[in-house]
Amino acid sequence: MKNNNLEKSLERLNIIVEEMELDNSSLENILDLYKEGISLIKDCELKIIEAEKQIKLLINDNEELELKDFE
Repeated sequence: MKNNNLEKSLERLNIIVEEMELDNSSLENILDLYKEGISLIKDCELKIIEAEKQIKLLINDNEELELKDFE
């Protein structure tokens, strides 16, 4: 399920932030976590964009509803 993947990615991002905030992390470890975090952020952004497109299509398909962009 796509939402589940998004939620798991967001949970992992929270863990990454917590790990990066620890004083005992090595620079190499922090850089690896940073790279993983950036990758997760990009994946989450794509999932959210896709969900927005699907919502807009659903709204367009229903003639009674008005198309509204997210803010």
